[in-house]
Amino acid sequence: AGATPALAYAFGVAPAKVTNDHVKPGTSITQTLTVSADEPSTAKKVKVSVTGDPELVQWIAIKEVEIPAGVNQVPLPLRINIPKNAEERDYSANVSIVAAPKDIIEQGLLINLGVSVDVNISVTNDDVVGYSVKSLNFNTPIEGRDASLALQVKNEGNVELNSLDDVTIEIWSSNEKNLIKTIRGIELTNPLPAYIAANVVASIDTSDLPPTGYWVKIDTGNYDATSYLKVKPYIVQTDGVSTSIKVVQEGEAVKQIRAVAPSYSGGGASVKT
Repeated sequence: AGATPALAYAFGVAPAKVTNDHVKPGTSITQTLTVSADEPSTAKKVKVSVTGDPELVQWIAIKEVEIPAGVNQVPLPLRINIPKNAEERDYSANVSIVAAPKDIIEQGLLINLGVSVDVNISVTNDDVVGYSVKSLNFNTPIEGRDASLALQVKNEGNVELNSLDDVTIEIWSSNEKNLIKTIRGIELTNPLPAYIAANVVASIDTSDLPPTGYWVKIDTGNYDATSYLKVKPYIVQTDGVSTSIKVVQEGEAVKQIRAVAPSYSGGGASVKT
């Protein structure tokens, strides 16, 4: 009988590089790799091996996973745990990944050597502040109140992020001819930890804007956007007997204060104000 032929299975891994040039000792960073299989009809096992600088090889934690039948891709988290006593210098390693049916991997019948992911980090005790913005969205503010700005932000630095100091916000008239106000730097409602990407919220001072429409131009340093902002007015309703003040946001009452006026008697006549 002839020898069992070696087999190759097509798959891909992204991203192909993991890089961070300002990791602090005693911290951890995580990069989620995505393993994609061209032929999803068969379940596959993902086998991982790491080579490179001995210290970085020990710091890398990555679990082998399986790609179930019928699934095209799965996440593969790669975590790097830097000890507190790590020496400040550059480190590099290579992560080799293979995806194939479990029995094929166990019998060593693969002819491909796997997909390589380069890992390069620099350990430093210096504080580095940096961030990138992916998207943003304003709520509809009410006259006399601040607006909330929701952003997708990645903390690119190695310290907690409490503000976005490089953000510039220009608020223009609806015809875009008059600059109403400029805001430089915004404070986050909650701090964003180092190396983390998440949705964050910032409060923008629009309390001095009359109820009308405005164009808002935002420059975050890496992301520019123009958004239409409409400030809603207070709506006051009266019924001749009592007064209701309703604060309305996007068509729905969010607060209601009802004040009933007292009655006065005089000369046989009853007067209500």
